[in-house]
Amino acid sequence: MQAILSNAQHPEYGEVTIPFPIGENEYGRCLELLGKMEIGNPIERDCFIREIQHGPSILQQLVGCNMTVDELDYLAKRLDSFDDGEAAQFQGMAHKLGLSEIKDLINLTFCCQKITVI
Repeated sequence: MQAILSNAQHPEYGEVTIPFPIGENEYGRCLELLGKMEIGNPIERDCFIREIQHGPSILQQLVGCNMTVDELDYLAKRLDSFDDGEAAQFQGMAHKLGLSEIKDLINLTFCCQKITVI
């Protein structure tokens, strides 16, 4: 998946498209790109999500939110490890529960395999 990120405080800085999960060799370059826009702080939720492409549709709930790049990367890594069945369970349960915060979506990745979705 890819996310288009920007600085909500300074939209004039533009935006950057980051592939998630971020590869080990790409992490430094991604932080450099984000740093030019004065975002990418590991603690502050300063990355504004303008768009998510090629990811589970439930992640569209995150568009318009601020988060850390590490939160989004961690969620993407968890989702990337799912097979098609697990991804469907995640998607179905996230939709049923109406989850829209990244911490809730991350938490769901740890237990959705134990859920039967009909």
